[in-house]
Amino acid sequence: MRGRGGVAAVLLLAFIFLATGLLRRDANSRRRPDPQLSVTPRSRGGAPWWPPVPRGSEGSATTTTVPAPAGTTTTAVAARVCRAFDLHIRLGSGDGLGGTYYTPLIFTNGSSSDCTLKGHPTVSFFDRMGRVIGRATPSPLIDPAVTLGPGEVAVARIGVGSQSLADCGPVTPAILRVVLPSGGAVSVAAGAFRFCPGQHPGIHQFQYG
Repeated sequence: MRGRGGVAAVLLLAFIFLATGLLRRDANSRRRPDPQLSVTPRSRGGAPWWPPVPRGSEGSATTTTVPAPAGTTTTAVAARVCRAFDLHIRLGSGDGLGGTYYTPLIFTNGSSSDCTLKGHPTVSFFDRMGRVIGRATPSPLIDPAVTLGPGEVAVARIGVGSQSLADCGPVTPAILRVVLPSGGAVSVAAGAFRFCPGQHPGIHQFQYG
């Protein structure tokens, strides 16, 4: 009887050991992740940061290019207006043509960008006492705006009746005060420029120098 009881006890222990091993194996297989899926990180709220991606496909992602809207046009930007501090202004050497003596008033763009001159400058003549002794009268506007790049030049010519200079008692101003159509004024030394007091010199529109 004791022999049979010992054999039964051994068989019972063996069965319990085998059953315990099978239960552990089943539990481990349930906790093991699917080898075809990568681990999905989760935020504090429990929601996934991104959907699971099959292993081996990380480097095969494609980039979607969004095309530019159809019918897009490019608008050209007009050059800004020249300001007084953009320009270097001086009188050039005059010459006669058809009974009129023309003295060029030279405008140089001293800035680092394009700017535009249009219309006529206003020019007044001052003596050494600061008194106005004459003004230039604008001629009819004909030419369009003149756009100057850095260092480029435009000219507005002052015309004086040359035939009357010998007998009109011409005067030489000390300063020419030049006011731009857009505003802003610059004083320019008159140099050898002169005109008849009873006449009004003409000032022409801006042209390329």
